[in-house]
Amino acid sequence: MLNLKPNHKAIRHYYQEIEHLRQSGIAHEGATAPIFASLLRHCAGQFPHLQLIEQYPLPRPKRRPLRVDGAIVDRFMLRLGVWEAKDNADDLPAEIIKKFAAGYPKDNILFQSPER
Repeated sequence: MLNLKPNHKAIRHYYQEIEHLRQSGIAHEGATAPIFASLLRHCAGQFPHLQLIEQYPLPRPKRRPLRVDGAIVDRFMLRLGVWEAKDNADDLPAEIIKKFAAGYPKDNILFQSPER
């Protein structure tokens, strides 16, 4: 079972880094996604057979693969879940609809925004 509580070092670090960016006036996805990836990597690291792979390609029939921000995979490269980062300026519900229309999986997916 995942061991992660609001007062754990990894969570505190995530919020400190996001706050640092916010104070610097930086809130775009390219700056915030690596911070969340670090948190996901910490979580996956609690299980020896799991890992986070960033910029994970999702194949689609007769189309170019999609590239999600990350995927948690096991040692056999079986995808257990995917992560898609958004920034605070995005209309998250509208972005989710667009991603599903493009072929993103509808199960085991996390749409993440720093303030949500």
